[in-house]
Amino acid sequence: MTGYTVLAKLIGIFPELNIYRRFGASSAGMLLFEQAELAHREAELRDITAELQTWPDMSLIDQSWSKLNEAEDESASGYLRDKTLEFHAKLRQYQEDLLRIKELHKTRSPAERSLSFLRRWLRGPGRGDDFLEGYEADPWAAGREGDLVGLYDEQSDDLLAGALSKLGSIWHRFVGYRSRPTTDIEDGVGRIWKYEHRHFVLLGNLICVVVSTAVPTASTLILFYVDDMVRRLQLMAVFVLVLAFVMMFMLHCQRVEVILATASFAAVQVVFLQGVNGTRGSC
Repeated sequence: MTGYTVLAKLIGIFPELNIYRRFGASSAGMLLFEQAELAHREAELRDITAELQTWPDMSLIDQSWSKLNEAEDESASGYLRDKTLEFHAKLRQYQEDLLRIKELHKTRSPAERSLSFLRRWLRGPGRGDDFLEGYEADPWAAGREGDLVGLYDEQSDDLLAGALSKLGSIWHRFVGYRSRPTTDIEDGVGRIWKYEHRHFVLLGNLICVVVSTAVPTASTLILFYVDDMVRRLQLMAVFVLVLAFVMMFMLHCQRVEVILATASFAAVQVVFLQGVNGTRGSC
């Protein structure tokens, strides 16, 4: 029998499935109401203070917190003190809510692969069996992606590794299913295979090494055997573009580094072409 207990166990095993709604609209509504209440309370406090300016002891309580604190509850100064403390309490709560929601919005959205798996698990027979009904199923429903947060930050700026990880389902369909699953039937959450993201990062690094070696090597060989200067310049532009693409989107280099590297690479190619022309001219 599946339910929240089994779902909690699944999330405990795979922390990347800690995916919840942020209730962005409701949070904004709460802040708006608190802000409106504070605006009214601030205006009320300002009016009370203005009315008490003519009171003989106002200068004393304005210069001494202890006198204001010791004022009798039924007195005008006691009323001012109570209203001030109420305002401060509401203001403190408002500021705490502001900071909490600010931190909440800094949290990244969940990885697409994790959200997709969680949805499949909730629907799958022998897994979630669609135990969530009505409004309780809404948090992970289609169309809620923009209102979800992932507490386990697995998002990566490595676009190549992210693209390779999407091929994991193809790998599993033909090869991976033969391996031992991360969880099995006796674990209570069904048979699940997990492929670590670091493996895709490692594969991406390997591809980058191969491409980074192949680009200058291929450019040198091809430019050496091409005689037409216009074709050489065209090929040189293509190789510079490939190098810039690799550095920007595979290696995630800074823009300045990409500009300097491509400029240096182009300069080396120009020198190489001059050397090739000189060598062939002397022959």
